[in-house]
Amino acid sequence: MAKALTVRAIEALKKPDVRKEIPDGGLPGLYLVVQPSGMMSWAIRYRFDGKPKKFTIGPLPLFPLAKAREEASKLLRGVSEGRDPAAAKASQKTLKLDIVDDAIDEFIKRYVEKKNRSSTIKERKRLFDKDFRPKFGKRRMKSLTRQEIAVHLDEVAERAPIVANRLLSLLRKFFNWAVQRDIIDSSPMEKKIDKPSEETTIES
Repeated sequence: MAKALTVRAIEALKKPDVRKEIPDGGLPGLYLVVQPSGMMSWAIRYRFDGKPKKFTIGPLPLFPLAKAREEASKLLRGVSEGRDPAAAKASQKTLKLDIVDDAIDEFIKRYVEKKNRSSTIKERKRLFDKDFRPKFGKRRMKSLTRQEIAVHLDEVAERAPIVANRLLSLLRKFFNWAVQRDIIDSSPMEKKIDKPSEETTIES
């Protein structure tokens, strides 16, 4: 049977060669995770719907032993009452992404930076920062309407016609991505919005 962890025992731990999980006999289900770098964090292991699961509570020293046990006890009690802490965390993240600025940050991280070269990434960040965030960044994703986006694109086109077309294309990708991630139920650009400006090719 695992021994109850103590503050002194934790302080005496040395860096392991490989990642280790040390069970706390003082609270079954609570583990101290020790990395080869010496970093330590707390996690709980539990079963939910018949499946083994793990949930990270947080690092030392932010969560000292007593606080880690208190938090773990609360989480494990929730599990016994039918609440999955991992699912709750995922739900909170989705709720956070309901703010336009936060959703854009996640879109850039998960989509733009993974699918484009550096020059394209820089340009798309600039489009958002200059021509979309100032007006809509603090809004909720679900509050944006097709009409106000179309009007905004027209306003951008009056100043920079080609930029408006590029922004239109980027916003289509952004809102489609948000639908796929269940941040919004449908895209405000689901119905076609024509390019604000015509682009012509000069023949030589």
